[in-house]
Amino acid sequence: MSTALVGIDELADALDSPHRPVVLDVRWDLGGGPDRAGFAAGHVPTSRFLDLEEVLTGPAGPDGAGGRHPLPDPARVRTWLGEQGIDPEHPVIVLDGGHGAGAARAWWVLRDAGLQDVRVLDGGLAAWTEAGHPVETGQTGQTGQSARPGSPSSDAPSRAPDGHRLPTRDAADLLAGPRAGEVLLDARPAARYRGEDLGPDPVGGHIPGATNLPVASLYDGGRLREVEEVRQRFAEAGVEQDTDVVLSCGSGITACQLALAHAVAFPEADEPVLYPGSFSDWISDPSRPLATGAAPGAMPPG
Repeated sequence: MSTALVGIDELADALDSPHRPVVLDVRWDLGGGPDRAGFAAGHVPTSRFLDLEEVLTGPAGPDGAGGRHPLPDPARVRTWLGEQGIDPEHPVIVLDGGHGAGAARAWWVLRDAGLQDVRVLDGGLAAWTEAGHPVETGQTGQTGQSARPGSPSSDAPSRAPDGHRLPTRDAADLLAGPRAGEVLLDARPAARYRGEDLGPDPVGGHIPGATNLPVASLYDGGRLREVEEVRQRFAEAGVEQDTDVVLSCGSGITACQLALAHAVAFPEADEPVLYPGSFSDWISDPSRPLATGAAPGAMPPG
């Protein structure tokens, strides 16, 4: 498929086709966590609930190392996919309530685990219902519970590659500062980046050398803005088609929204690199430097 996004009408048509995609609902909020109750109250027909905390997040490290939402072991994600009867080649569409954070995290993690065809429903459930499409109720989708009826679930993990497929960096690597020609982006709101709003963190500021590109500047009500506007926002942050990009945020969730926007804006570019632990991992070691204010700052010589 040519894009990382799928539109509302395109999904409706796909659900009526003989080869319908698997639809995964990743309803989740930073303050409230996974929203199973919201899923039960109404979801896209045939969709299944995907718990961001259980499936798309790994165990927390000691003293906060790895951040609030470490990446899961891809083998564990592939096991879950196998249990769902989803093999690596089957098309999957992910969505959330509408803000896009949970869906983007699923898009990144599922591709990292080996799924080859994953797209995000632009605007999520909110856009689906606003367009007048029907919803199901209950804890599970009423139809379409097998991606490929009769296919053994064990096929899914066995055909996927071992380990992580997508590129990542860690704090030790970033301590040297951005590499030549590389841009480190921070997806958090500007007030958190500047250090004026702590959010869920005990301290404020940002990784020295990081440039702020708030996710909210790229999305409007959960829908990605027009491609040319998204490209312009990236350009203002120093990112062009051939720029090497490292992505961060608070804990590795909204950075995936930057990755999704980058994939749509620059479909021929190299995959951005994710700093999975992001700021919450960075500050787990108090010896790591911090910058505050609107300027990226620089990593002190060490």
